[in-house]
Amino acid sequence: MTTKLELKGLLVDAYGGFADKRYKKVENDATFIVDDRGRGDYDARGLLFLWFCQMFAFVDEADSVQLRLINGVPQSDAVSQWYAEHGADEQTSSSLYTVEIDVTPDNIDDLPDLASRFAAIIKRRYDERAYKYVVPRTCDSLMRFHGVLSKAWR
Repeated sequence: MTTKLELKGLLVDAYGGFADKRYKKVENDATFIVDDRGRGDYDARGLLFLWFCQMFAFVDEADSVQLRLINGVPQSDAVSQWYAEHGADEQTSSSLYTVEIDVTPDNIDDLPDLASRFAAIIKRRYDERAYKYVVPRTCDSLMRFHGVLSKAWR
C-alpha cells in the first residue's frame, strides 16, 4: 500500500502538479486538476467554456481520494443511478452542478462503469449539443484517473 505522499507524488507526476501552480511541495494538501484541459477549452476571456466538465481530485488519505465533477457533467438516468448506488453527493445551486465521489481501493474499479454510463449517453439521442464533445473527453479523463490510481493501489 502506498502512503499519502507517494499517492500525491504519483498524481503530481501524472498531472503536472497541483491545480494551484504556486504549490510545489508534495507535502501540501492541495487539489489536482484531472480533466485533461487544454488551450482549446478556454474562451477569449481565458475562462473555461460553460459546457466543459471540470474534474478535480483531493487526496484525503493514502486510501481515499475525493473526485469532484463540476458544471458540464454528463447526466442521464443511468448515471444518476450509479451516483445513488455509490453514495455520490450531487449538489445543484443556481448556476453550479457538482458531484462528489469518494474513491477508495475498494471501489476504484467502479469508475470504468461510470465512464461506460457516460459513454452510453451519446449512443442515443440527447438534449445537450455539447455532449458530443463533453462525453468522450469526460470518459477519457475518468479512465486516465482510474489508471493513475490503479498504479498506486495495486
